[in-house]
Amino acid sequence: MTPSRTIFGALAVLALSVGLTIAPKPAAAQTAEMQSPSIAVIDMQRIMRESTAVRSIQQQIDQQRSLYQEELSRKENELREADEELARQRNILSSEAFQQKRQELEQEVGILQREIQGQRESLDEDYSRAMREVEKVLIEIINDISEARDLDVVLNKATIVLARTELEITDPALERLNAELESVDVQATQN
Repeated sequence: MTPSRTIFGALAVLALSVGLTIAPKPAAAQTAEMQSPSIAVIDMQRIMRESTAVRSIQQQIDQQRSLYQEELSRKENELREADEELARQRNILSSEAFQQKRQELEQEVGILQREIQGQRESLDEDYSRAMREVEKVLIEIINDISEARDLDVVLNKATIVLARTELEITDPALERLNAELESVDVQATQN
């Protein structure tokens, strides 16, 4: 045996023995040393359903949607009347004039359809922006409750199957949210 092999073998045995002495502890020993995590459960769906701020957002969006719908109905009626008038003029107008007026009417219909789509997207963006404001405040409230109760984990009730009722923090979170954020001005969140 060469001296380098002997040294290499001795180092390998030494490394193996050191590795065994500093190897991680078995899982059972680790769990015995760890404390049980402090867990709470929050019903986010209930909060989003019952929050006064969310209700105010939904009311504002519904009002805006109603105003848009009234305006769109008026424009649709105007286009329908223009289409009926064009149909009455079909025998009076030349073929080229009729086709030109038909194209103009179809362009107006296309414009109205794009306007409808734009207003729908605008309402969706307004709703999302306002809801982010609610979520931001709610996260701060959950964080405050978590710190006050020395919680390690807060789980959404929708993601768990079973939890004891004493783990719930939904009521205090909802009460604080309603006290701190009674409403959100949807128009103000556009800025």
